[in-house]
Amino acid sequence: MATLVVYTMTLPRTITLEDAGLFQMVCHLGGIGHPPGYPLFVLGCQQFVNLPFFDNSVFAANFLSSIYASLSVAIAVLLALQLRLELPVAAAVGLAYGFSLTFWSQAIIVEVYSLASLTILLCLLLSLLFRETNKPGYLVALAFCGGLALSNHWPLLGLALPAVACVLLAEPRLLFETLYKPLVLLSCVIALLAGLTPYLSLFQAEDGFSVYGRVGSFEEFVPYVLREAYNDDFATAGTADRLQYQLWLAEESALQLGLVALPLILLGVYRSFAVVGTSGAWMLLALYLGATSLLNLLINFEFTPFRQAIFRPYPVAAYVSLAIWFGFGLQLLVQLLNKYRVARRYEYGLLVVLVASVFLSNLGQNSRGQIDWVDRFARELLYVLPENAILFAQGDSWVGPLGYLHYVEGVRPDIELRAWDHLVFPNRLGSPYLPEDQSETITAEFIGQASSPVFLTFSSGLPTVDHGLVYEVDKAYRTGFSGNRESHEFIQYLVTLYDEDLLVDGHEQELLYSLLLNLARQHVGLVHLVDGAGQAERDILSLLQSTVPGRLATLETLLIHGTDDKQLLENMAEGIEAEVADLSLRRQAIYLEYRARTALLEPASRDAAVRYFMQSIARYPHSSNTSLCPLIGLYGSDDQEDKAAALRLRYPDLICGG
Repeated sequence: MATLVVYTMTLPRTITLEDAGLFQMVCHLGGIGHPPGYPLFVLGCQQFVNLPFFDNSVFAANFLSSIYASLSVAIAVLLALQLRLELPVAAAVGLAYGFSLTFWSQAIIVEVYSLASLTILLCLLLSLLFRETNKPGYLVALAFCGGLALSNHWPLLGLALPAVACVLLAEPRLLFETLYKPLVLLSCVIALLAGLTPYLSLFQAEDGFSVYGRVGSFEEFVPYVLREAYNDDFATAGTADRLQYQLWLAEESALQLGLVALPLILLGVYRSFAVVGTSGAWMLLALYLGATSLLNLLINFEFTPFRQAIFRPYPVAAYVSLAIWFGFGLQLLVQLLNKYRVARRYEYGLLVVLVASVFLSNLGQNSRGQIDWVDRFARELLYVLPENAILFAQGDSWVGPLGYLHYVEGVRPDIELRAWDHLVFPNRLGSPYLPEDQSETITAEFIGQASSPVFLTFSSGLPTVDHGLVYEVDKAYRTGFSGNRESHEFIQYLVTLYDEDLLVDGHEQELLYSLLLNLARQHVGLVHLVDGAGQAERDILSLLQSTVPGRLATLETLLIHGTDDKQLLENMAEGIEAEVADLSLRRQAIYLEYRARTALLEPASRDAAVRYFMQSIARYPHSSNTSLCPLIGLYGSDDQEDKAAALRLRYPDLICGG
């Protein structure tokens, strides 16, 4: 109950990022979650948010995650008791887990991880109860719970199965003798299948809210559940990224309960073997390593802040091992206090102080009741649009918040909101699986026939007028820039968020970076490429150029549209050189490309350009790096065809014009 109160006080009251927008739409309006579908979570959420005392706000779905999280805390306490921790210590374990950094962050938003933790911890508890009592009923309950866990988040359960196996296979004869009884085996199979029945809800007759459209057949069902459309293997990632992730996971683990708890956690790892024996101790290790080190070996992510934000919630159930190790360390301290006959009230005081330290360590990052900047951004964008406009959104950070506000809350009902890639919204123009050329043809035909003005949330190959937050398609094939002084206050707000480093979530940082890029491009165009810019636009551009994305956007826009002011570009580039190391490798490569292109302006320095292009490719060695083609061109014009041929050989799928 204590955790539920805290979660309710700290959960966001407005829309957030990650998958919040999609889940809010699916929960309120029907549909299916993104692959693998998460049917157990979706079914529960759809029933919960439609209870008569909830409105169409984000609160209900966020609150459901808080309920699941609080139930997980209760199961963590029972698990700690089953692992021979005393009741006061077990209660401290539950609270420490409930207030741990990542678990708390997922407990207050509409996400599947709280329910994943609940089902996985239940599986572990039932495994321990079966081994201790030899009652077949626990094994049947385990099969049912395992089915439910698979129906919610099967990859996370798969990573936790080694921990379950450590318990069940500690006495294999007991397990096999129980399963050898036909009635027990049949009951387990039926229970498992019953737990999997939520997957039937993925079959949809209507093309409602879902990432890839409805699942209408078994041939569509299997790849959807197996997440075949997703790619966790990045061509530019390698062993170095995995090593960085491993170090990052160690740091993340150390921060979960605060640094004060770290010595007790390390002591608890050692004590676990003495208290619960090898099977229980290995269970905790397997649980922790499964969703951290093992997962790190199975996926191949680039080590960037954005990918770290995606990875961060995956170990949320595994971190219960940290809390239980913390409990073993606490219990040893309590035993030492008993040995010296310290009064019981001091023992309880110690537990309260240590749990409070966990709470206070993580309160700052997880107090999100007043965070509303994503909602403000989405509303700002929607109200920029004229009446009856058509808006194409692209990217989770745009599709989710805009879709929630428009479809669920009914903001700007006059506009027509669509997804560019035919994803998520039911009004898709075609299948999301269409080849890119066919998809572009369908969309272009729709835009050409539209009688209403068409806007995009991204820069495309179409001729557009840049409004900052949106791009207006110009059917007369004109391009340009348009200002809106009403957005100046919002821009100042965004720069404050950036300058004061107020955002801790990687998804939010990525969105903020993208918004500053877009708005800076617009104002560079207004000031440098359009006649008649006023002092207000110049002041806003100066403000945007105080940020790294603002300066990068200046370099990009002026280089694309042509400028003779080489000194301006060099000053802009040198002004952010010290901060470039904090960018992702891809953005570092883009910065170095801009340096190279600047070097080619008169008076040209071809040697410097070649050096910067080479550094760009070394930072981001991928065929999508736009430094490759100009470098090949420079090699060709300098009669260094051997070097140009070597680059073409290294990147065989590279296509350069001309």
